[in-house]
Amino acid sequence: MTVEERLEKVERELAAAKLRTRRLLIAAGLSLGLLALAWLTTGNTGPVLAQEAVETDSIIQAKRFVLVDDDGRTRAVLGMTDSGPKLSMLDENGVNRAVLAVTEVFSVLALLDENDKTRTALTVSKDGSQLDQYDESGKSRAQMVADKDGPRLLLADENGKIRTALGLDKNGPLLGLRDDNGISRVALGVSKDRIELNLIDENSKPRAQLRVTRDGPVLILADKNGNTIWQAP
Repeated sequence: MTVEERLEKVERELAAAKLRTRRLLIAAGLSLGLLALAWLTTGNTGPVLAQEAVETDSIIQAKRFVLVDDDGRTRAVLGMTDSGPKLSMLDENGVNRAVLAVTEVFSVLALLDENDKTRTALTVSKDGSQLDQYDESGKSRAQMVADKDGPRLLLADENGKIRTALGLDKNGPLLGLRDDNGISRVALGVSKDRIELNLIDENSKPRAQLRVTRDGPVLILADKNGNTIWQAP
């Protein structure tokens, strides 16, 4: 595979991982939201609420708890659901700020801002682990994945366009840089038998390529049509 093909594979895998995380967050967020709503509308009061609580040898066992502050505002909800344990923590304005959920399929930790927007999400499943960072408008700005295909990092601008891709596949490390139109402009790759740097113009035409192999270095310059105009050696 060429450096460009390897980078495209990394970006496709990251896009698929992002979609998986989004689905997991939606599933965890909705179930937690509905669960918290059910708890908050039961009419129970007190600093700690527990359902079917049993105390044995100083250990309190229960299916759900609600933690409130001195003013009676709910600040945390912990409970057991059909899919597993879930914890939701709220600020003084009743806004969800942290969610932790564990199921048979995945575990997820989401941190939210004061506007109830997810800013950081960490998920772990059988496919691997993933960390996503979002800005205040909800756009994904940074994504890191570690799975059987290796670690990958993706950085995006304020418009959500990918600008930097860093990966490590079975062949070696990769670095790709894109312009504000999403066009790949720099591709750098290292493998067992070569180091390769490609510089590409705004029309996706390769204009310069530098390779270093066991046979030595090669430099190739091309015109706007991608035709070689100079090469050394």
